[in-house]
Amino acid sequence: MFDENPDDEDAMDVDEEDDEMDSDVEVVDMNGDEGHLNAHLAEEEEESDEEDDEEESEDGEDEGDDEANKELNDALAKILGTSALDQNNEDEDGDSDSDMTDSGMDALTPKLEEVLGRMQKKGPSKKQEQKDAKENMVNFKSRVLDLLDIYAKKKASNPLAAEILLPLLRLIRTTKAKHLSDKAFSIIQSFAKSRSKASSSEAEAEINVKAHITLIKGIHEEVLKDQSKIFAKAASTASLSLASGIYRADKSQFEKIGKVYLHTMTKCDIEGVKIQASFIADWVNWWQSHIAHAAAGAAGAAKDE
Repeated sequence: MFDENPDDEDAMDVDEEDDEMDSDVEVVDMNGDEGHLNAHLAEEEEESDEEDDEEESEDGEDEGDDEANKELNDALAKILGTSALDQNNEDEDGDSDSDMTDSGMDALTPKLEEVLGRMQKKGPSKKQEQKDAKENMVNFKSRVLDLLDIYAKKKASNPLAAEILLPLLRLIRTTKAKHLSDKAFSIIQSFAKSRSKASSSEAEAEINVKAHITLIKGIHEEVLKDQSKIFAKAASTASLSLASGIYRADKSQFEKIGKVYLHTMTKCDIEGVKIQASFIADWVNWWQSHIAHAAAGAAGAAKDE
């Protein structure tokens, strides 16, 4: 009896040890996990492809980055040793006798700092050049506008002065630099004020009615492309300044001016193009003021007789 119990206890101990070992062993279903791993790897490859596409789009903005990166990689390879870089993957599973010591790392630190410094300088340099080029262009346009402002104030009665209106309006419509837009609008206002001071004799002698009608049509084409209030105000100021010059030169041309505005209103109605109502309201107010002025002039002439 006593001989059997120890054997049973030993057997129970062995079974318990086997159970403990079984509990510590993770049973892996290779067939089941293989699909999961492959799916996970496929997701990582897709993410990697997306990152590569983003990097390629960024590289397309800065030409020459590939050459710069190659140059930096070559420099790093020379410092770290090409053999070490090439055999990096081969040494992962095996023992390496070429582990870098502290002294070796200290010796490489200055060289690595030099390469990293070059990388920092070369990275943003092209972007900085592009930024500087844009700033230079904006500054150049600003100086040109300064000259046009002087010209508009001093030579508004010149037959060629009206030719600056369309380019100024297009600049207001397309530029992203607000100060350029504001300056262009200010020049149009200066032109209109200076032009209104021109005498009737100067207007009759110098204004090319046909050319001015063509310019007014061009201004109306521009106003159909931008529905902002500031642009409508600038376009209205330019259009009515030309209309006033035509009216002073030859009142019989008033009908042609009205037809341009009527054509614009008809186009908005038929084609569904939207413009600021103030653009048409300014024209109506201009018409009423000129009619009233003409009536007052006629009444004054009658009294003199």
